[in-house]
Amino acid sequence: MRRIVLAAGVLCAVAVTGRTTAQNSSTGFSTPGQVVGSYSGNLNPVGNRLPQVAPPVGQAITGNAQQRPYDPNHPYDAFKGSSFSPNDLVAPLVGPDGQPVQPPDALDRLSEKIKAFFVKTPAPPPRPPYTPGISRRNKERREMREIPWRRD
Repeated sequence: MRRIVLAAGVLCAVAVTGRTTAQNSSTGFSTPGQVVGSYSGNLNPVGNRLPQVAPPVGQAITGNAQQRPYDPNHPYDAFKGSSFSPNDLVAPLVGPDGQPVQPPDALDRLSEKIKAFFVKTPAPPPRPPYTPGISRRNKERREMREIPWRRD
C-alpha cells in the first residue's frame, strides 16, 4: 500500500514539474506582472559620509533646555527653564532605584542650599560604559572560583 502511495506522489511531482518547465521554456523565463515604476533620482555614491547627528563623544551638547543631559538623581531639574511643570505629570517620575521621586518641598530646598554652602563636594567621575558581556564573563569567573570542579 505504501508503495502505491509513493508511486502516485512521484508521478504527481513529475507531472507538475514537467508542466511548469514546459510553460517557462516556451516563453522564456520572466516574472508575471508589469513594471510599476523606476527611480531616476540622484543616489549618494558609496563611501560618502552622512552628516553627524550629535557632537563627538566627550563634547557637551549645546542647545536649548530640551537638550540638557538627564540626571536620574535629580529628575525634576529637567523641568527648569521649560514651559512644563511637575504638576502637569500624569505618572510619577521614577528615580535611579526604581522608586517614585517626590518633588522637593521647602524644607528639602533649604537643606540643599545649606549643604551646598558649607560642603563642597567634587563632581563624581563619569560612569564607564556598561558592557553586558563583561558582567557575564565576570559571573562565570566568580563561579569557577567558587566551584572546585570544572563545568562541562
